[in-house]
Amino acid sequence: MQSVAKKRKMPAQTGEFVKEDQLDDEYINKISDISYTPVFILGLHRSGTSILYKMLHSTDYFNGLTAYDVVYYNRLVYNKKHGLEEEFKQRFNNLIKKTGQENRDIDKIKMNADFAIEYSFLLGPPYLFQRINQKNKDLFDEICKKIQLVKGEKNRLLLKNPWDFPNFLFIKEKIPQSKFRSEEHT
Repeated sequence: MQSVAKKRKMPAQTGEFVKEDQLDDEYINKISDISYTPVFILGLHRSGTSILYKMLHSTDYFNGLTAYDVVYYNRLVYNKKHGLEEEFKQRFNNLIKKTGQENRDIDKIKMNADFAIEYSFLLGPPYLFQRINQKNKDLFDEICKKIQLVKGEKNRLLLKNPWDFPNFLFIKEKIPQSKFRSEEHT
């Protein structure tokens, strides 16, 4: 099994985070038997889904995607296996502090390595407008399995992407075990 991410230019391959090799390549076969039950938070932009995602992510009942997971996607399993997660989270936190990016401009929410973030940033350019589709479904599956492997399979996987709202029928068809939650249900 070859990493789907290897075929695409990922955020972890750009800027400050360029890596010659993707250190997770040696572990990619370990994710083939990982199962996941994604819970998608659905809602329009600026409807409160980020706050809901952050609150649910802060419990011990869900695994979620963080800024650390996006930035270091190509070495998540490697970092876990070698006890490097905290070191790399600190690197990220130091970088955003140094560059003055500790708060999101749009809503002033505090950013750090553990900030719950949308998975669309891993689906490829344009990072802000990506949704699951036939072309990136395998990559999405890889993302989910890697997150479950490094964070533990006992919890459901919590995901948020504003572009899922009009795309939920495709998601339910292609990922039938999916669950959906909207801001209106809270």
